[in-house]
This record gives sequence, C-alpha cells and structure tokens, in this order.
Amino acid sequence: MTSESVRSQRSTAWTGRSRGGELLFLVCAALVPRAGIIGVWLGSFVIAAGFLVIGGRKQYGILSYWWRLRPRCSRWTLLVTLWRHYASFGRVLCDRLLFILSPQRYRLESTGIEHAIGLMRQRRGFIFLSAHHGNWEIAPLLIQRGISEAQSQAAARGEPAAIAPPVVHIVMIQGDLPAIQRFSDRHRGNWPVRFHDPRNALGTAVELAAALGRGEIVCLLGDRVHADQPAVAGRFLGRLARFPAGPFQTALLTGAPILPAFMTKTGLGGYRLEVDPPWTVRAASRADRQAAVAAAAQRWARRLELQVRRYPFQWHNFFDFFTPSAESPRR
Repeated sequence: MTSESVRSQRSTAWTGRSRGGELLFLVCAALVPRAGIIGVWLGSFVIAAGFLVIGGRKQYGILSYWWRLRPRCSRWTLLVTLWRHYASFGRVLCDRLLFILSPQRYRLESTGIEHAIGLMRQRRGFIFLSAHHGNWEIAPLLIQRGISEAQSQAAARGEPAAIAPPVVHIVMIQGDLPAIQRFSDRHRGNWPVRFHDPRNALGTAVELAAALGRGEIVCLLGDRVHADQPAVAGRFLGRLARFPAGPFQTALLTGAPILPAFMTKTGLGGYRLEVDPPWTVRAASRADRQAAVAAAAQRWARRLELQVRRYPFQWHNFFDFFTPSAESPRR
C-alpha cells in the first residue's frame, strides 16, 4: 500500500440528482405503498432488466468491481450478476421511500449503537463513517430510534434523560429535483441537520472541525472522491483504489473518533444497523501525519472490503473505484 496522497484527476458524473425526473418519482411515491415489500421485490427485477437493456451494462464502473470479485465468471454469468445488482439498488431506493411512509412494515435491529450513545453522553463529537452500502440514507432514522429508546430506559430507571439530540452534519450534494428534495426534507426526522457540499473541500473541513469541537455528529461516506477532493490510495479487493482523505484528516486534526457504520438489508422487510467500536487517527509528529492518514484509510479499506465481500450485491457505488491515478499516486 502506498502512503502518498492522491487527487482525483477528473470529476465523476455524479450531480446529486435522481434519474427519471419528478414525474417518475411521483408515480413511484403513489405505487410503492400499494405494491408493498413483496411487490417492490418482484418489480425490482423487471425494472433492472429494462435498465440493463437501455445501457446499464456500460454505465458507471460496476464492471471493474465484479471483475475484482469474480475474475473467472463468464459473460453470461456477469450479465445476470449485473441484473441482480441493479435490482438490489432498485429495492433499496423503494425501501427508502416505503420506510419513510410506512416504517411499521420493517423489522429493524441494531448492533453496536451503544458506542454512539456512550460518546453522546460524554458530549463528545464523533464521525459516523459509512459507504454506499445497503440503505445508508435511512440509518439516521434508526439511530434516532435507538437514542429515543435509551432515553425511555433512563427515565424508567429514574435517571435524567441525559441525551439531548445533537446537531447532525451530513456531507452530501443536495442537487435533487425540487419535488424530491422537498419530500426528503419533510421526512428527515426531528434532529437538527446541517448539510455540507463535499465539492467545497476547504470550507466544509473548517465547518466540520468546528462542529466536532462542539460535540456534534458528522456523517461521512468513505467510498467516493468528488472532483478535486484530496484522496489517498489504499488496497481494496486486491488492487489500489482511491479513498477520500477528508474523514481521516478531520479525525487526525480534531481528535474525534471514527465509528464505521453500515445499514445492511437482512431480508424482505429487515434491516440491521451495524456500528463498530470507535477508533482514532493519531500521528506522533507533523511529519507522520501523511502516514497516519494513509494507515487509517487502509484500515477503513479493509473494513469496507469485509462488508462488500459479505454482502456483494449491496454495495451501490457504481462509479469506477479502480483508476490509473491510484496506481501512480502523486503529491
């Protein structure tokens, strides 16, 4: 593994905007509750087949991912694999909508959420580090539920309700269509939320450092590099790949712990939030900072690889993760 930082040499095509337009979204919002979980499961294969025919086989960088996982599979096997992968993504999108409208239809469980609750009780800021795996966008809703349950249990024991909802900072591009954006904003829950554009690297870094210093929560995705964001190379699925350096630089400079977290689909109506124990990024001196960031990125790469090997169809990062710039990093 190289310890040198790299930068993305070109922007991805991601703009934050959902495909299909407002009309398709409104149609889905009307049909998904009627179709239910089983209907969504069946329909996802039909929609995925259409997408595959229209252009899904060549779109994005999904082929490089499956070539790393299954280098000996035939073309027909690869075609079926892509179809299943697109169907998985379609189910996640529909689940996200249906969960917001009818959360009682889903069985939710969590492991490790006590790590986050413990840090909140200490009024200590921390970084939730996740990826485009499973249904990452409904994870905050399950976290809120876990906090509420902890509050209720404390009250039942006669203890003060010690956890005030902290401000949550989410780094993401908000460029969706107006109707979709309004729907998302209306169903984000009761926590105060602040959004930060990842394309404004310097300004966002300053804002997040201040937030962590106030004991607030920062949510970051560690599997996509936007435009000219700083990146670091790490070995992933047997090859060098580019990871955003921001989460690890922020943890190093602020001392905030990192909690890897994944929202994994466990069945037709089931999800599990998995939160790992916290870990920190430290350097003995300024000269060691670059190596510390690289080591932290590699630690995250190993954790992400474990997750995608365990649930390969749930990694929905369709951009090319393995690029020549990661093989020849530059300062």
